[in-house]
Amino acid sequence: MSKPKLPLLELLYAALNARIGVLVETNDVGRLQQRLYAERKVDPDLANLILKPDPARPDTHLFIIRKSNERGSEETHPEPSGG
Repeated sequence: MSKPKLPLLELLYAALNARIGVLVETNDVGRLQQRLYAERKVDPDLANLILKPDPARPDTHLFIIRKSNERGSEETHPEPSGG
């Protein structure tokens, strides 16, 4: 059973309003990134989001992560735990 799909702009706002961001499953990470970058131009606040493929599943999962601030943005990147 698949999860309901959100319109791209709603997905960006969901990430912007989340504590860290959201993880999105897709069948084409590159295409989704391109479409989200285009949608992000609608609102300057959305420029505070980073679009990053999940290092563990780069072909199927995309992180949409909030920047905490210019200097601290690296701290908000969720990484899989090495274990």
